[in-house]
Amino acid sequence: MRLSAIEMDLAAARQEGFVSGYLSQNDTQHSKKRHLAVIGIITTFGRKKNRDAIREAWMSTGAALRELQDNKGIVVRFVIGRSANHGDSFDTEIDSENSQTNDFIILDDHVEAPEELAKKMKSFFVHAVEKWDAEFYTKVNDDVYVNIDALGAALSSHLDKPRVYIGCMKSGEVFSEPTQRWYEPDWWKFGDGKW
Repeated sequence: MRLSAIEMDLAAARQEGFVSGYLSQNDTQHSKKRHLAVIGIITTFGRKKNRDAIREAWMSTGAALRELQDNKGIVVRFVIGRSANHGDSFDTEIDSENSQTNDFIILDDHVEAPEELAKKMKSFFVHAVEKWDAEFYTKVNDDVYVNIDALGAALSSHLDKPRVYIGCMKSGEVFSEPTQRWYEPDWWKFGDGKW
């Protein structure tokens, strides 16, 4: 039941042509095992130092990355699109890095641009749902360090719930007065300093 809304969105996206040919192809590596979580680390060109720091700090590489997936049920991949000038040095650098690390989801039909971030998120989630069967689909930015064990424990504690959203969509000032235009009734839950 947890995936019903995503599955409906995926079906609608297919009808509207949002699902790329690449994603619709038969994928021989499609996993049949149900994972706890798929984590997409949102990255872009020129952020290799961030990616390397994440690999070193919490993501792991090679066999250790595979072990994280197989033993803890957590799939972790960097998510990136393509350059507006397909095949340029940005694309070749990412392809080269991926050939060494094999830890990317490259959204071939998505052009990297700050104003396209919402489409990138949607493309990532569509790709993740098509490729992996998981309890949770998550995203983090490439400047976030994740405690995998703590995240796994937190997610596992919510397996019995039909729908779960974990995170905060608001930072900064939160409007607590009912007369204000962007009044937030649960203002006390959001904003900076609420951790």
